[in-house]
Amino acid sequence: MEEGGPMRIKEHLNHQTPRGCSIDRLESNRESEMLLRQVIKTGLDNTMNRIFLAELLIDVKKHDEAKSILEKFKNAATRDGFIIEEVDAIKQAKDLLAGMGR
Repeated sequence: MEEGGPMRIKEHLNHQTPRGCSIDRLESNRESEMLLRQVIKTGLDNTMNRIFLAELLIDVKKHDEAKSILEKFKNAATRDGFIIEEVDAIKQAKDLLAGMGR
C-alpha cells in the first residue's frame, strides 16, 4: 500500500493494455489519468507515480504537462529505502524527455 503502489501498478497496466477500439482506449486513458492523479496525492514523493502519469500524458498528447512533471525530478536525489526504484525512475524521466525532443 506504500505510496499508492497497488493503484499505481493497476492503472499503469490499464494504460499499457491494448484496446479493441479508439473509444475504449480514450475512456480508459481518462480513467487512468484521473486515478494516477489521485495516487500522486497519496505518494507525493514517489517518482514512479509521476513517471506513469507522464507516460500517459505523453500518449494523450499533453506534452507540456508531461515535460513539466519529468523536469521536476530528472536530477532529483534518491530517498533512503527507494534508491533502486528511484535511480530507474530518474533514468526513465531522462529517456522520456529525450524522446520528446528535449
